[in-house]
Amino acid sequence: MILLLEQGGSAMATVDKAFWKRLGLVAAVFALNYGLDRVTKLIAEATLRGAGTRSYLGGCFLLVYTQNDGAFLSMGSLWPLALKYAVFIVLPLAVCLYGLWYCLFRRLRTSWTVIIVTIIAGGVGNLQDRVFNSFHVVDFMNFGIGNFRTGILNVGDMSVTFGAIALAIAVFLADRRGESGTLPDSEGAGKAGKASGGAQGQAGKPGTKGGAKGGPGGRDSRAGR
Repeated sequence: MILLLEQGGSAMATVDKAFWKRLGLVAAVFALNYGLDRVTKLIAEATLRGAGTRSYLGGCFLLVYTQNDGAFLSMGSLWPLALKYAVFIVLPLAVCLYGLWYCLFRRLRTSWTVIIVTIIAGGVGNLQDRVFNSFHVVDFMNFGIGNFRTGILNVGDMSVTFGAIALAIAVFLADRRGESGTLPDSEGAGKAGKASGGAQGQAGKPGTKGGAKGGPGGRDSRAGR
């Protein structure tokens, strides 16, 4: 019974350690992407509002302050209010919460966790704008050459866009290798098994020595002689 309790405690310790590592990774990636989005939006509001367009790198990079009350390229800006709430707030919030739960409680590969949390953080940054700014999201960057340009976007948009591209590449490569984004259960079981096996070995050694050298049976047989 004691041995079983020791094995269970060792396995739980292994699981807890893995969870806290995942939590730290998720928190760090989320804070980096969300923090950059919030700080750059605050700077844009303070320095670009009403300042017109600022051009850099021969017009390849523009800074211009605007507020978008739709989705990408203002899609949905004329939708009814109830539909906006459902599509721009309720649905994204549910997806973000599920994504965070998935990253914390499923044993994802580290690269996949980083990519998914990057997408979530960018989405949460824009979601905050919609909730507290009457559906208006602060945008201030534009990239392109001549007439071939992106829409006006923000750091959160870039987190979502590049994260989605990276996720598509990761899924494609994993499919080519016959892998998945989650780690095999055998890896976790192997770690727990090693820990419990070590406990069994430590518990078995004293008994073996005692039986061979100084166990009660050995003493009785010598006394009989």
